[in-house]
Amino acid sequence: MKGSVDKRARLLERAGISKVPKNVIVAAAIVAVLVAGLALAHWWPSSDGISIVAGDRSASADGEGSDAAASKPEQKIIYVHVVGAVKNPGVYTFAQGARAQAAVDAAGGFAKNANTTVVNLAHELVDGEQIYIPAKGEAGTAQGAGRAASPSKVNINTANSEELETLPGIGPAIAGEIISYRQLNGRFDSIEDIRNVSGIGDGRFSKIKALICV
Repeated sequence: MKGSVDKRARLLERAGISKVPKNVIVAAAIVAVLVAGLALAHWWPSSDGISIVAGDRSASADGEGSDAAASKPEQKIIYVHVVGAVKNPGVYTFAQGARAQAAVDAAGGFAKNANTTVVNLAHELVDGEQIYIPAKGEAGTAQGAGRAASPSKVNINTANSEELETLPGIGPAIAGEIISYRQLNGRFDSIEDIRNVSGIGDGRFSKIKALICV
């Protein structure tokens, strides 16, 4: 036993701490334990931290969704009068950009005596127009799905380049300007709006105003 005590004393003496009071050694050990505990608490993964990060991501996602919903343009509703050889003639509402096929379907479909060969089902519907479906034996019209409210007029919202060029003073260049303006700014709300197109002044407008519609 005495040999073991002497051996520990010699080791302490070699380490240079044989003369350090025991209370100092104990205090140093306690400080070391506290420092180790703080370090472990700092670097240990925290479930609360994970929860906060997930919440922030969720809030960000919700914010992006709200912004996307707010930026979505509102779809315009148009009114179209469907008459002629259909099963249920009447006034129907459609989303802007709908085609004549939707108008025929809304009116119950073609009647048995409908002259379907002269109907342009790809015609884009225009607010306030009348779609007339002719019966067999009737002559069809070239504009729209059937007979529009003003069949002799050119609809500047739907006319292609060839149709626009039938107007006096409108050649390929001006027709192209009308179509480009329409693509950039949307449909014309009135025939007067066509004067905003480059190349169409008061003089040219006075020649075509009686021949166009929206």
